[in-house]
Amino acid sequence: MNDAMLEKHLEQFETEHASGVTSAEVIAFLKRQEIRFTEATFRKYVQLGLLPRSRRVGAKGKHQGSWGLYPSWTARQVTT
Repeated sequence: MNDAMLEKHLEQFETEHASGVTSAEVIAFLKRQEIRFTEATFRKYVQLGLLPRSRRVGAKGKHQGSWGLYPSWTARQVTT
């Protein structure tokens, strides 16, 4: 995939996920771009400070749990 096409896909991804993105969504996006990046590698990059830490977001309602959201530009960090 050429750089211009990747840039277009990154911009679209960031627009669609302006409020944040899960690690699974980032990995799925990278897979569609034919970039190999596993969940374990994602966690390691966060631990090393190469990617930002997530912010916890709770589901509405009692005992519904929470999930981590990363900035929408996280996928761009991996591709550069």
